[in-house]
Amino acid sequence: MKLNKEIVEKVRTSIYALPIENQYKNLAYFSGWVINKPTIVKHDKTGKESVSLVIVQFMRNPNGYAHVKTFNLVSYIPSIIEQFKKQKKVCYIICDCQFQWNTKLKQTYPSIYDMKIPFEIRELDLEEN
Repeated sequence: MKLNKEIVEKVRTSIYALPIENQYKNLAYFSGWVINKPTIVKHDKTGKESVSLVIVQFMRNPNGYAHVKTFNLVSYIPSIIEQFKKQKKVCYIICDCQFQWNTKLKQTYPSIYDMKIPFEIRELDLEEN
C-alpha cells in the first residue's frame, strides 16, 4: 500500500494526531492449545534462539458445526523459549503478542512477549513435527 506523503505529513502533524503520539496499541491476545512440539531455532548471525509454534482453537459456528482455527506464533523472549523447551505435554496457553514486521516474507507476524500455561493434559504428549 502506497501512502500519499503529503497527506501523511498533514495527518501526522495535525492537532488530532499529536496528542495520541506514542499511545498506539499494536497488540494481540491469543489463547489456544499447543498440540505440536514447538520448534526452537538458534540463529546463525546472532546466536540467539527463538521459538515458533502453532496454537489450535476449537470453535463452533452458529449452526453447531465444529471447526478448527490455527495461528502461528513466534517468540524471542528467553524465559518463554525455556518454558517450551521443558514442555512435554499438550497444553493450553494464554499469551500477549505484539505484531512485528518480517523483512524476508514482507508481512507481519505475532510475537509473544508474555505468556502463561494455565494447564496441560498429562495424558497427551506433544506431537513431534
